Amino acid sequence: MLIRPAALLVLISCGSAVVAVDAPWTETFAMEVKDKERRFVVHKGASWLEVTMPEVAAGDLATDIMLPAKIRSTPARAGRAALYGLENLELVGTSDLWSGFLEDDNVYVLATAEPGPPFRLRVRAVLNAPGDREVITARLAQAKADDWDARLAACRWIRATAAIQGNRDFWLNQADIATLELVRDAADASARSADGGLLERAVGWCLDDLRDQGRAAETASAPWLAGPAAERISLRMRGLGFALYRDRWYPRAEALTREFDDRWAALAPDDADGFFRLGRWADSQAEVLPRSKDFSFRCFQAGYRADPDHTGIRRELGLAPVAAGQRRVVPVAEQRPGAWDPSGLRVPTPPDWLSSPVGGATAFTSESHPAASITVTFPAGGDGIDAAMDQARAQTADLPGLQILEEGAFPFPLGEARRLRYSTTAGEETATAQVVLLRVEGAGPLVRLSISEGSDPAAIQAVVDALVSGVHLGTPGGSR
Repeated sequence: MLIRPAALLVLISCGSAVVAVDAPWTETFAMEVKDKERRFVVHKGASWLEVTMPEVAAGDLATDIMLPAKIRSTPARAGRAALYGLENLELVGTSDLWSGFLEDDNVYVLATAEPGPPFRLRVRAVLNAPGDREVITARLAQAKADDWDARLAACRWIRATAAIQGNRDFWLNQADIATLELVRDAADASARSADGGLLERAVGWCLDDLRDQGRAAETASAPWLAGPAAERISLRMRGLGFALYRDRWYPRAEALTREFDDRWAALAPDDADGFFRLGRWADSQAEVLPRSKDFSFRCFQAGYRADPDHTGIRRELGLAPVAAGQRRVVPVAEQRPGAWDPSGLRVPTPPDWLSSPVGGATAFTSESHPAASITVTFPAGGDGIDAAMDQARAQTADLPGLQILEEGAFPFPLGEARRLRYSTTAGEETATAQVVLLRVEGAGPLVRLSISEGSDPAAIQAVVDALVSGVHLGTPGGSR
């Protein structure tokens, strides 16, 4: 059977898939070889049996063959030619056959198989073959835009083919790109037709093919989704540790953090009971929410400022309850405001600590830790937090016996945070201190904490951590 099409079929070996691309021969024909129909190509009047990489690797060929292959090295680079998947096979032929080709080029190798031993290929010609991108494009083009099964099959073919390619990462990347485009198109189509089944499939492709749970969560966050498909998607996402909050799927810890932030922002400054309930809620999420203790302590601090006599809050802070008949509610306007800036930045006074103005700063002190102190200022943040940290580092550079104990960023949910912890000596005495800088998103100035740790650095660090968790941006000029 003789075939003379404008675009001939070339086999890309990953099973039995074929892709239509232009080929450099004039004819192809099929004939039976060893009780099996095989394809031959005709180039410059000679016919060559098309073979696959596994057949060549088996070394049982004894005829003129055409092998689609990828170059691993050329004589100009390595002194000999080698093909991916056949690195140890001897290729006999002059160096000029490989001229103009580079590593990772796709080629058609026309050669005479010599059974040996050793088995080797005597190369007669090396012809240009379509590049990987062209082959992938041709394979994707075989599927119609709305034929989801065909498009998925093409994506999976690309991914499977990567296993036998020298440039495996390129093929995997192209598989990811094609699958991502498939997911997006299917999600858009499902939204237009409210097709929950199609969206469920798109979520499955994110998980099964892309291995991308974040993409699956984004795809599954469709407000219109309802019915059995929604229930199945919900079951799968919850099984992966995600939670739905405000019509969007998030990792459960992130969903709970967002819920906490929203509930915190909705509380009035004098709602002590609201802060108490939110703090208890945060504590109840300890198994999932990594910062639950920080969040609850922040709530109890805020609640204590709203009502120092609140029995539940005092119990949570380890304080004795107010005796019957001695309870009083201090108006918000009379409560210790902690450190605050007209921009709205607030730093609460730690429980059982005192705050007092010191020049343009606010100092926190404690009778329990007489050698420790925390001084709060609000430097301008126009040059950024890193520039402010450079300045703090320069200010400590000449201290006697300076040793840097810790330096760098640390997590701060409201923006950015930097810490410089150091020790100094005076005679035989060693003291530890630190500078903490905070940038709250949406605030102009920074928050600077200058901390003298005294004789119990671990206890003071716990106070500082709680203090940082309580920093917030309230109404400009207000008290919260």
